[in-house]
Amino acid sequence: MKSDTALIDKLFVTTANITQLTSKSAFITNVKATTLEAVYADIDVLKTKVLTADVITSIHLKSDTAVID
Repeated sequence: MKSDTALIDKLFVTTANITQLTSKSAFITNVKATTLEAVYADIDVLKTKVLTADVITSIHLKSDTAVID
């Protein structure tokens, strides 16, 4: 399928190369991204080597061997 503009109610694909996608809802099992920009994220588990943030709000913060300035 080749199209400049398309309005699709349901689309099931195994592999796709999409330059720009706007969606209200999506279920994605695996995402590989160079950058990710979001206003809000509800994340149960976050694993990272480096985390830079203005504010971190948490009920519980475990830092066994972490260095916190």
